[in-house]
Amino acid sequence: MTNRSTRAKRPLWVTALLVVAAAAAYLLRPPSGQPSSSASGPAKPGAVPRADTPREVSARSDGGIAQLFRSRKSDAWVEASGRVVKLLPDDNQTDDGRSDRHQRVLIEVSADVTVLLAHNIDVASRVPVQAGDTLRFRGEYEWTEKGGTVHFTHAPKYGRSKQGGWIEFAGKRYE
Repeated sequence: MTNRSTRAKRPLWVTALLVVAAAAAYLLRPPSGQPSSSASGPAKPGAVPRADTPREVSARSDGGIAQLFRSRKSDAWVEASGRVVKLLPDDNQTDDGRSDRHQRVLIEVSADVTVLLAHNIDVASRVPVQAGDTLRFRGEYEWTEKGGTVHFTHAPKYGRSKQGGWIEFAGKRYE
């Protein structure tokens, strides 16, 4: 005598649909440590974030920059710390009438990722760092083949609604 269950078997397509739905829910969840609602209130069910709104990335030692670099993502606000590897000459090209001068610093944020920190010195004070110093920063990450650039490390400008960025060094915040 065979022991058969009286429950009907689920069709394969239903099982596949459940697996896809679970994977989508996992991939669309907010990063750990981040609230699931936006600053303007809870998100509506099924709402899609605006494409022009940069994502917030939770603060870790590298602020999520290594993952952003590997996945070639941009327009993400990051908060991280790193070691100054090299001071580069300032970017003083303001010929287009829209650009400001920028202090440029290479920062090692993880063992395999170095980013260019482009700090607007027409909006915020120059940060008196030297190679080997450690600093903390908040800004918007843009992917590049060399590791990426973090900019907007200053108070909000250009009518941006997001909170601005900053650099903290030797107990002082530069914004």
